Amino acid sequence: MSTLPLRPAPLGTRPTLTREDLVKDLRALGVGPGMTLLVHSAIRSIGTVYGKALTVRDALVDALTPFGTLLVPTYTFAFCHGGTFVPAGTPSEMGALSECVRRTYGAV
Repeated sequence: MSTLPLRPAPLGTRPTLTREDLVKDLRALGVGPGMTLLVHSAIRSIGTVYGKALTVRDALVDALTPFGTLLVPTYTFAFCHGGTFVPAGTPSEMGALSECVRRTYGAV
């Protein structure tokens, strides 16, 4: 049975979530070892997370285990402004989680 409420409490009344809380909730949603998971997120919609994007990234990786694959969109609109796209250096414009994952050692 899921530990997630059907209707979340207003943002100001939710407890601060930890990495362990997030892993537990991801497992309740069916996220498991070895899966491939595409995540397009707005961290603020999760609520208050201790450690913010780093904690969410770590919880996703924990839930997937080393055998899983985490995918996040890392789009940039630099080309629209005449900028140069450099895969290892152009920041994602898709939010804190995608930029955090993009900057993780070993990310491709």
